[in-house]
Amino acid sequence: MTRLMLLVHRYTGIALCLLVAAWCLSGIGMMYVRYPSLDETERLRGQRLLDFTGCCRSTPATIAGDTPLSGFRIEMLADRPVLRLHGILGDDSTLDLRTGEFLGPLSASLATAVAATHAATLGSRRPPRLLGAIDFDQWTVSGFGDHRPLYHFALDDHAGTELYVSGVTGEVVQRTAARQRFWNYFASIPHWIYFTTLRERPATWAQVVIWTSTAGVLLIITGLYVGWMRWQGRPPSRASPFRGVALWHHLAGLLFGVLALTWMASGLLSMNPWGLLEGPGEGGERERLAALTPTTAQALAVVEALRVGGAGYRAIDSAPLAGRLFVVGADGERRQRLDLALRPSALTAAELTQAAANLQPGVPVRSAEWLDAEDDYYYSHHVAAPLPVFRVIAGDAEGTRYYLDASDGALLRKLDHDARWSRWLFSAPHQWDFATILRRRPVWDVVVMALLSGLVVLSLSGVWLAVRYVTR
Repeated sequence: MTRLMLLVHRYTGIALCLLVAAWCLSGIGMMYVRYPSLDETERLRGQRLLDFTGCCRSTPATIAGDTPLSGFRIEMLADRPVLRLHGILGDDSTLDLRTGEFLGPLSASLATAVAATHAATLGSRRPPRLLGAIDFDQWTVSGFGDHRPLYHFALDDHAGTELYVSGVTGEVVQRTAARQRFWNYFASIPHWIYFTTLRERPATWAQVVIWTSTAGVLLIITGLYVGWMRWQGRPPSRASPFRGVALWHHLAGLLFGVLALTWMASGLLSMNPWGLLEGPGEGGERERLAALTPTTAQALAVVEALRVGGAGYRAIDSAPLAGRLFVVGADGERRQRLDLALRPSALTAAELTQAAANLQPGVPVRSAEWLDAEDDYYYSHHVAAPLPVFRVIAGDAEGTRYYLDASDGALLRKLDHDARWSRWLFSAPHQWDFATILRRRPVWDVVVMALLSGLVVLSLSGVWLAVRYVTR
C-alpha cells in the first residue's frame, strides 16, 4: 500500500509541482494586491454632479407612462444628464434628457468624452488616449458581457491608469493601474489560472480548476500517508529517514501537510464542484422586499423634481421598499434615501422589520436588529463591509440570514444552509478569517504569512525533488 501511495504521490507531484508552487507563492501576492475591479463608490467619484442646465426636452412618444421597470437611475453621461431605464426582462435603455432621444450604441467620440470627464473629476490633467475598441482583454475577460464592445483608454499619468468605457451604456466599468496590472501576473492570475485564452471559455476554465484542484487534493493525501509511514519507520535517533532537500520536504509535509490539504480542498470547494454547495440562491426575495414595480411615469416624475429642485448628488437610484417608492441619492461618499419630493426619509428598524416579513411569506421572523459590528457571516475581507447593517434571521428550518442595506433596505447578502457551510468549508480555511481577531491587520498578515511560508518550503522542495527525479 505504501509503495502504491508513493508512486501516486511521486508522479502526481511531477505533473503538478510547478502549479502547486505557483498557488502558494501567488497566495502571498494576493494578500496585498487585489484583482482590478471598479466598485460603485469608485465609479461615482469619477462622475460629475447632476446638472440639469438646459434640461429637459419632452420625452419620446414611445415611452408609455405605465411601463413597468425593474429600476431606474439618473446620472450624468459626460456633460449630459441621462435616465437609465432597466427593463423587467433585462432590456435596458438610456434616455438623453436634454434631447429627449434614446441613445444608441456609444460612439468613440462620446466614449472619449466620458473617459475625459472621469479622468478630470479624479484630478488627471491629461486627455485620455483611445487605445481602441475591444471585446475583452486580461482585465475585462469576465463579467462585462452586457457592456461589449469596450472602449479602452490610457490616461498617460504617473500611475499608468487605464479606463474601459461600456460601448452599450457609456459607463466607466473598469479602471486599472500599472502597478496593479504588473503584480497581478504574480498574484491572482496564476492563483486562479486566470489566463485570458482559458478564462474566455468559462465552462472549460471551471473544469480545469476543479480537476487540477482535485488532483492536488490527491497529491497531498498521498503525501501525508507516505510522510507519516516514513516518519514511523525512521531510525530512533533521527527525526526523518531523509537528508538534504528531501528532509526539508518531509518535515514541512509533517508540519504543514494538513494545512496544505485544507487550503487545497477549500479552494476546490470555492468552485462548487458538482453542485455540492451551490444552494438555491435568491428565490424572489428582492422583489418581495420591494413589493412594488416602478414605472416610467414615476421615473420621469423624479426627473422633474430634480430639474426644479436640483440636488447635490452624482446619481439617483430607485429604491422601492414594502410597497412604497423611494430613491437614493449618492455622491460617492454617502448614500441618502429620499422620498419622491426629494426630502430625506431615513429608514427605521420598525420599517425594515415590517418589510422583512415579506422575505419568506408565512415564515415568522426569528430576529431583526441593527448590527453596528461584524458577525461571523457579515464581515470585511480586503473589502470593507458597510456598517451599520440590518440583520434578519428567518424562522425557517435553515435559519436563513438576510442582511439589509442601512440606506435603502436593499438585500445585501443572503445566507441559507449551503451558504453557511461554504463560509466554514471555504472562506474560513482558505482565507483564515475564522474569528474577528484573525481578520484584523497586521494580525492576519503575520499568521497567514507564517503559514504560507511553510507551504512555500513544502512546494518548492517538491519542485526540486521532481526536477531531480525527472533529470535522472
